[in-house]
Amino acid sequence: VWPDPNVVELPSQPNPSSGMPGCTTSGARYGDGQLEIVAVTPPWYYDNQTFAAFGEFNFPVLDNVNLQANFRHEEWNGGDLTGDIYTVAGKWDITDNLWVRSDYGTNYRADAALELRPGAVTNETVTQNRFGTGTQKSQSTTVSPGITPEDDRTFNFGVGWESDLGDGRIRANVNFFEILIDGQVTTTSATTILNNVFGANDSDCQQDRSDEGECGIGNTATGLPGLPAGSNNSPLQLVNCNARLIDFVVLNTPCVQGVTNSNALTEIKRFQVNGPGFITNGIDYTVELAYPLFDGTFNASVTATQNLVYKSKGYFVNDVLFEASGNRLGYANGVLRSGNDSRRWRANGQVSWANDVHNIILRANYSSGTSADFAEFRAIRNPIIANNPATPTVNETQFSTYGLAPKEYLDFDVSYIYTAPFWEELELRATVLNIFDKDPNPSQQRSGYYPGTGNPRGRIIEVGVTKKF
Repeated sequence: VWPDPNVVELPSQPNPSSGMPGCTTSGARYGDGQLEIVAVTPPWYYDNQTFAAFGEFNFPVLDNVNLQANFRHEEWNGGDLTGDIYTVAGKWDITDNLWVRSDYGTNYRADAALELRPGAVTNETVTQNRFGTGTQKSQSTTVSPGITPEDDRTFNFGVGWESDLGDGRIRANVNFFEILIDGQVTTTSATTILNNVFGANDSDCQQDRSDEGECGIGNTATGLPGLPAGSNNSPLQLVNCNARLIDFVVLNTPCVQGVTNSNALTEIKRFQVNGPGFITNGIDYTVELAYPLFDGTFNASVTATQNLVYKSKGYFVNDVLFEASGNRLGYANGVLRSGNDSRRWRANGQVSWANDVHNIILRANYSSGTSADFAEFRAIRNPIIANNPATPTVNETQFSTYGLAPKEYLDFDVSYIYTAPFWEELELRATVLNIFDKDPNPSQQRSGYYPGTGNPRGRIIEVGVTKKF
C-alpha cells in the first residue's frame, strides 16, 4: 500500500555538481550549482470522495404538453462542499409544426472550489517593485473556511418551427437565454490590499494621503506626513494603521501611525473567497434547410448568438471594494476587470452537398469585435512616446493603439470527403482551414492576438485517409 507507513522521512535534495541546473531568483544556472531549495518532502496522501443522488420525473399533461423536473444532490470530500441543483421544463406542441419550450433551473460550477481545501495556506515570495526595484516580500494565500461552489441560475424560452418545404425540410428556432452566476471563486488582489494600507503607488498620493482623488475611494488616511515628490516605488511608503485591510498584512513591529513604513512589511495575506457575480442574456438563432439536389442532398444552416447583456456584480471584503460592478459586454475583459471575452455577435454558416460518394462542405465563422478594457486605463501600458518637458510640444505622450479598437473577424473553411465505392469503409479527406489566410484579431498581450478568435497559424491544409477493417 502506498504510501509506505514505515517511510517517515525522505532525504533532502542532493547538492549537484558545478554546472548543473540551480534554483535562483533569476531561474538560471549559477555558482557551484547548489540548490537553494533543500527542504524535506515527506510522503503524502490525497483522497477525494463524491456522493450524488439524482431523480427525474416526466409528466405528460396532455398529448401535446409535457412537463419535466429533475433534482440532483452532490457532496464532495465528506461533505466539505455540497451542492443542490434542480430543473423544471415544459414543451407545448401548439401545432404539428409550431412548438414552444421553456426551462428554469439552478446549477453550479464546482471545479474551482473542488481544487481547494478550506483553510489551506500557500506561501510564496513575490516581487513588489512599489517598495523599491526588486524588493521581495512574502505572500500567503488562504482558502476561506466557508468557500462554496458558485451558484448559477438559468432560464430559457424558445419558439420553434419545423415543416416541409417542397421536397425538402426546414427547421428554425429562436431562443432567449439568461444566466445568473453568483459567488465566483476568486482571490483577493494584493494590489488592492497594498493600496488600502500604503496608499496608491502614485507620487501625488504619497505626497498627500488624504487626497481621495489621487489615492482612491477608501484608501485615504489621516495623521500621515506627506512624502517627497517621486515617492512611488519607495521603501518609505507609510502604513495606515487604521486601514480597513490592516489585518491583511503582517508587520514585524507594532504599527505606529506616521512612523511605520513598508520596511516593516513581512507578509501580504490574500484569501480565496466567493466573490463577484455575473449576469448575461441573449438570443440564439438557428435555421436549417435540407433539399434534394441532383442525386444527393443540399444542406444549408446558420446559427448565431446575439449577446444583449453581460454585467458583473462586484464584491467587497471588510467594506473595501475588490471588484467593481459594471458592463462587460463588448469588451475583452480579463486585464483590469473580471469576466471573459464578450462579443455581441457570434455566428456560423454552412452549406454542403452530399451523396453516397461525395461530400463537400463550405463553412463561414464570424465574430464581432471587442474593445480592449485597458484602453480606458492607458496607465498600465508604457507610452511609446513620453512627454518631454524640455520640448515646446504640450503633452506629447502617445500610447500604442495596437489591438485597442474593435475588429470583426470572418474566415472560411472548406472540406471534401470521398467515400470509395470500390472498397468498403475507405475514405479520402481534404480540408483547408482559413482559406484566405486571415490573421487573428490583434491584442496587447504576450501572444499578440486573441486566442479565442482566429488561428495564428494562418491557412492550414490537411489531407487524410481512413480505412476500417
